[in-house]
Amino acid sequence: MDLLDLRVALLGFTADRAARHATPDGVARLAAAAALLDEAATPAQVQSRDFDFFMCLVELSQNRVLGLLANAIRKIYDQNLDLFQRLYGAGFDANLHHATVEAVRRKDSPAARTAMEAFGALAIGGGQ
Repeated sequence: MDLLDLRVALLGFTADRAARHATPDGVARLAAAAALLDEAATPAQVQSRDFDFFMCLVELSQNRVLGLLANAIRKIYDQNLDLFQRLYGAGFDANLHHATVEAVRRKDSPAARTAMEAFGALAIGGGQ
C-alpha cells in the first residue's frame, strides 16, 4: 500500500465515522467547508481548503486517535503536496465533497465512505 492507497482508505473511514457521529452543527460546518471549496480562486486555495474539509470530517468523527493521526498526516501531506497537485487544477469539481456532506447529513455512512473513497481514488486514477 502506498501513500495514495492509504489516503483513499483514510478518507473513506473518516467520512464513515463522521456520518455516524456528526451533529447538525457539525454538518453545517462541513457544508461551509465544502462551499469554501467552490469559492477557491487558485489551485493552492483548493488544495488547502480540501485538507480543511478533511479536518472537519476528522472533527465530526469524534475519534481522538484519528485526530492525532490527522495532525501527523498533515506534516506528511505538506511535504508531498506535489503528489496531489493534479487534483486541484482548473475545473476542480467538489461534487464528491457535496455528496459527502449530504450523506453525513442523512447519517448514511456507506454513502459518505463511497463518496470520499471515490474522491481519493482520483489521485490514483489521474485526477479530475
